[in-house]
Amino acid sequence: MDNLINKKSNSILETDTMKIDKNIIKIRDRTFQISNISSVSVYDKEKLKYPQWAIIAVVAGIIVMTANVVVGLVAIVIGGSALASVFSENSKVVKKLSIWMNNGEGYSLSSEDIEFLYKVASAIEHCMNNNNGYCQINFKANDITDCNFTIGNYNSVQ
Repeated sequence: MDNLINKKSNSILETDTMKIDKNIIKIRDRTFQISNISSVSVYDKEKLKYPQWAIIAVVAGIIVMTANVVVGLVAIVIGGSALASVFSENSKVVKKLSIWMNNGEGYSLSSEDIEFLYKVASAIEHCMNNNNGYCQINFKANDITDCNFTIGNYNSVQ
């Protein structure tokens, strides 16, 4: 899980732990200054679209099967495999926590537990309001420990 994809304006950060210490968020080999965060949000991961070529391959395979069973089956299997792969990926319940910086860069962390992500967002919001926050966040166990503040549901940036 130690992968950082930084090729888009919204990069995906994959990590087991995150540390918040005063005005700093530390994620693996990446450090963010909390005062440079412009937005924190939690949302559903985007669903993948079914590829048109896969649908066409299945339909064409059905039509071609009347003339050549082997070629038709191959087209159906290839197209069906692509459709099944997209269906499987879309069936996973994954939520994202997005952190947008003042310079326009965005970073996302994912979890299957949306309540946990709301707590992480709440911890970041607390530290945006107060420069003395500290906590350790474990994404693998969906746990927040060693906090010197209480994580509430209704924090707001002042």
